[in-house]
Amino acid sequence: MWALYCFRTAQLLCLVLWGTAATAHELEKRDHFINPECLLGKLNYPRIEPWAFGIKVERIAFNPKKECLENGAKYVVNVTWIVEGDAPRENDVAVEKDSYKIGDLKPWTIVDIYVSLCYIDKAGERHCGKVTDFHTRTSESAPSAPVNFRITEASPSFMTLDFDKPEVPNGHLDGYSYEVCKQKSCEGNLRWRYCGGAEKEARPLYSNSFEVKGLAPLEYHTIALWAYNINYVKEQTIKGEVAYVCTRAPPAVIEHIRDFKMTCVTGSSRSVVVTWKLPLDSRNIPEGYKLQIFKRSNKQDPMKTETSEYNLEIQSSCKEETCTYRQEDHEGEVFYGVRLTPFYKDIRPLEGFTRRYGCYLPPPPPATEIKVVDNPALNWTEQEIEIPEDLLSELGSAVGELEFLVSQDSQVDNCSLPEAWGVAQAHDPIWCYYASLGDSTAVMRFCNKTGNGFRCVLGAEENCTGRYICNGALKGGVRYGVKIRAPFTHQYIDSKPAFFTAGSPSSAGELAHKSVHKVPHPTAGIPVSTEEEVTHAQEHEVPTESADTPPAHEVPSSTPRTLPSTCQYHILFLLS
Repeated sequence: MWALYCFRTAQLLCLVLWGTAATAHELEKRDHFINPECLLGKLNYPRIEPWAFGIKVERIAFNPKKECLENGAKYVVNVTWIVEGDAPRENDVAVEKDSYKIGDLKPWTIVDIYVSLCYIDKAGERHCGKVTDFHTRTSESAPSAPVNFRITEASPSFMTLDFDKPEVPNGHLDGYSYEVCKQKSCEGNLRWRYCGGAEKEARPLYSNSFEVKGLAPLEYHTIALWAYNINYVKEQTIKGEVAYVCTRAPPAVIEHIRDFKMTCVTGSSRSVVVTWKLPLDSRNIPEGYKLQIFKRSNKQDPMKTETSEYNLEIQSSCKEETCTYRQEDHEGEVFYGVRLTPFYKDIRPLEGFTRRYGCYLPPPPPATEIKVVDNPALNWTEQEIEIPEDLLSELGSAVGELEFLVSQDSQVDNCSLPEAWGVAQAHDPIWCYYASLGDSTAVMRFCNKTGNGFRCVLGAEENCTGRYICNGALKGGVRYGVKIRAPFTHQYIDSKPAFFTAGSPSSAGELAHKSVHKVPHPTAGIPVSTEEEVTHAQEHEVPTESADTPPAHEVPSSTPRTLPSTCQYHILFLLS
C-alpha cells in the first residue's frame, strides 16, 4: 500500500515539473520575440577613403527605431579588414559615428574591407545584414632613396650614373628626378641640400641608368637623385628620399693613351713591363695614371685572381714622353692582365679611356742550355743547334714536340707572340718567328740523334712562301738569338737563349769560312764530335728594350698569331 502511494506521488510530481517547464519555455519564446522590422535596417552606401598609412570608412551612421532598442537591444557597424598576408581583424563601431579609421597600415598595401550593420537583440544574439566589401590598397607615399647610386663612366661630354631601385618603393614608382649643384670640394661630411637647380627627369627609367651633361670641366658637383610617386586622385607628386654622389667633372679634353703595350720579359731580367706615351698636346697630360694588375698563377688556385692597384705619378713614371712600369717576377708560370687609365683626382671612372693588355710569363728556364755548333758542312744560311738530352728531360718534352723561336739578337727574350717567318724576315731588325722542326714523324728531316741528345739545323727549308711556321733560311751576317719552347698543359716553358751570327764559324762572326753557295743539306751524317761547340753567354745579351724594337702586337700579318687556348682564356678572363 505504501509502495503504491509513493509511485502515485512520483507521477504527480513529474507531471507538475513538466507542466512548469513547458510554461517557462512558452514564456521565454514570447519574451525573445524580435520585431522583423528591426532586422530591415541598412547603411546608406558606405564608402572608403585610403591614405598612405590607413583607410577611412565613411557613411556608416544609422538612425534606429526606438522600439528596436528596448530591453538592451542595439545596433553596431561591424568593420572587418584583412591586410594581405595577415590574419583578419575587426571592430564594432557605434552607429552614432559617421566614420571609422583603420590605422597602422603601410603605404601601397592591399587591404580587403567588409562592412555590415548588425542588430544585437536583448538576448545578445547578432543578426548582421548585407555585407559591403571593398578590395583596395593604401595610397602612395614617399619612396626610400635609390640604392647603390654610383658613377659608372666619365668623359668630357657626359657622365653616366647607375643606381638600383629603392628598397621601399611605397608605390609603383612613377619616375626618377635629379638635380646638379656645384660644390667647393668633395671633402668632409658633405650633406645634400636642395640648391635651387633645375630638376631634370632621369631617363631611361627601365635600365636604371642616365646621363648628366653640361658639367663645368674640373669643377666639383653634387648630383642628387630621388624617386617619386604620383597620387593621381589628388594630382600630387610625392618625392622620395635623396641619394647623392659628389664628383669632379672631367677636363674638356682627354687624349687616349698612346703606344700602350705590355711585355712579359724573360731572360736575365724576368719581369712584367708596361709602357705607353704621354699625350701629344702637353695641355692634355693627366694628373697621373691608375694601373691595375691582375695576376693568376696555376701553381696556386688557377681560378683565384690577385689584384693590385697603383697610382702612378708622371714625374716618377715618365721620362720625356715615354712612361714605364716594371714589376719583377722570378717565379713565372703566371698570367698577367693590366688596365691603364688616365687619373684625375676625384674623377672616376674614365672607362672609355682605359687600355687593356695581357701576357703570360713562363716559368724560369731549366739550367741545361742549348748549344750553338759550328758545322762547316752547312750553308751560310743554316746553323746547327745541339739540344742536350738532359734539357729534354727537364722540359718534359720529346724533340718532336719542340719549337725553335728565332729573332735578331736579344729580341728573342720578348717572344710571347711569334710572327710568321715571311713577316719577321721582312723587317729590320728581324722579329721573332717560329721555326718548327715538324711533328715526331718528320722531325728527323732537320735533326740527328747523337750520343747525348739531338743536333738540329735551323734555316734548312727552302720554300716558306705563305707558311706561318717554317724553318726558313737565315740571313748571313745577322746576329740571331734562338731558344726552344716546350708546351705543357696548354702553356709553355722556354729554354735559355743561345746566340750566333749566321754564316760565321764562331760567335765572333767570320763569313769567309763559309761557302756562299747552296749545298745539299746533310740529312744523315752530321758530324757529332769533331765540330767546335760554342755556348751562349749572358753577357752577350743586349738590353731587352729598344726604341727600334716594334711591338709584336702591332705587326700587320695575314696569318693570325695564337697563344695556347688556355693562355688566351686566362688573359681574356683577367681583362674582362
